[in-house]
Amino acid sequence: MAQLVLDVEAHPEFLNRLTSPDVRDEAYILDLIANADRRANIEGKYEDAVARLYSCLERGAKFRLQRRFSVSTENVKVEQIPEGIRAEFEQKYRDAREGKIRLPLSATYRLLDALGDDLGQYFIARQEEMHQFLSLRNLSPLGHGENPVGQEGYRRFRALLVELLEIDEQQLPRFATLPL
Repeated sequence: MAQLVLDVEAHPEFLNRLTSPDVRDEAYILDLIANADRRANIEGKYEDAVARLYSCLERGAKFRLQRRFSVSTENVKVEQIPEGIRAEFEQKYRDAREGKIRLPLSATYRLLDALGDDLGQYFIARQEEMHQFLSLRNLSPLGHGENPVGQEGYRRFRALLVELLEIDEQQLPRFATLPL
């Protein structure tokens, strides 16, 4: 318990970032990756860990789109969509009830790519590999299937995510492991 207190005291800047609107997005992703690591490495809950990584993948694109282009994935304005993909996005992603254009994960990365953003370009360049990992999550027991992710699936998905989002491993919050 004493080590946990020391760890918390050593991370006040990071903990403050989690509540600061200006840098909360990045801190949240770092915290979520560290949480995924704990689920995988301490508890062996790889499906749970991959679900957290999937959330990071979604949030990385969502945060980038909002911060750099002032576009909300929950309500994309037609004029915010480049002409080359506008008609497709209007047809595929317009919510019939509310009339809003809402983007799922892959479409968010496609929009980033169309806007010339390097995060979107990286995702699209490695789209096949990305979709393999998304299928890994979707076909897991916590997704829509029965195939366990396993340690290797988690490790590979995490490595790709860290590379995609350019995560500095030294920035991940680390806390002492308490005995069970």
